[in-house]
Amino acid sequence: MTTKIIPGSALRRPLSPMESWFALSAMTIWHTLEVEGHVDTDALCEALRLLRVEHPVLAGRFVPGSSDRADGLPNLDLVVSDRSVVVLREDADGPVLADHDEALAFLVLAKDRDRSRVSFAVHHAVADGRFGLYLHDRFWSHYTDVAGGAMPSVEPRPLPKSPEAMLAERAAVRLGPGPERLLRAAPADLPTPPETVFTRERVHLSEEQTGQLHARARALGLTVHALIAGACAVLERRRTPAPAGAAVDLSIDTPVDLRPRLDPPAHVWEVTNALGSSAGVVSVLPGSDPVEIGAQLRDSFQIR
Repeated sequence: MTTKIIPGSALRRPLSPMESWFALSAMTIWHTLEVEGHVDTDALCEALRLLRVEHPVLAGRFVPGSSDRADGLPNLDLVVSDRSVVVLREDADGPVLADHDEALAFLVLAKDRDRSRVSFAVHHAVADGRFGLYLHDRFWSHYTDVAGGAMPSVEPRPLPKSPEAMLAERAAVRLGPGPERLLRAAPADLPTPPETVFTRERVHLSEEQTGQLHARARALGLTVHALIAGACAVLERRRTPAPAGAAVDLSIDTPVDLRPRLDPPAHVWEVTNALGSSAGVVSVLPGSDPVEIGAQLRDSFQIR
């Protein structure tokens, strides 16, 4: 592990209920890039240092809170201290969760001959997937500059606000409860499997395949998300232990970034977590057309 001490401003604020929930679970978001050829570890550390100067929240820690809580969630404050460390781990089998006491953001470098995997990890309490992707892009922008001999100038951003604080400032209100038809999405007559095993698989698409997927979605009048979600829904129905002629209701969640929908809109770095979810329910048969299912999901998303 490589560490480097960097100065930082003393900043502090309490975690909100949503942020505290993520702190309780230690949920961590990872973004990984596969690199061919030489990787400059000094440039990696410098790029992360610059990113932490630009976004001091990444140099933060969670410490016992300064106020009482009545919701049962951990009483924690986010603190950016005067001294912090840049963490680069070179152990691919090490911890996958951010350590509240070590670093809310860190790098993991795994080398395999002339190829490397560089992962940027950030604690979910201080960044959702959209903010994490932005930080990942900024990190590699800084690395490109540093590895090329340039020293980018960075402007420190204020600590991002909690989602509760951001919504309160914008006077955002809940328009109503979710659609009642979501209650249909848990059919009681399906058999319960004795053991449930969750697996994750990665699908690598070439640049040509990605272009073909985008072109196909445009030709069908769908988004890429709707087309893939429709295909996944049909595949999931085929794996569901139900009679072949039975239509099964499936709930499909679509992440929605609330930042551009606020009034006024918020920058990606202004709030830690602002990803909501639009839940659509579709009735699917094993022989359903994925395009039709995707169109139903698209329409249900556009209506809300």
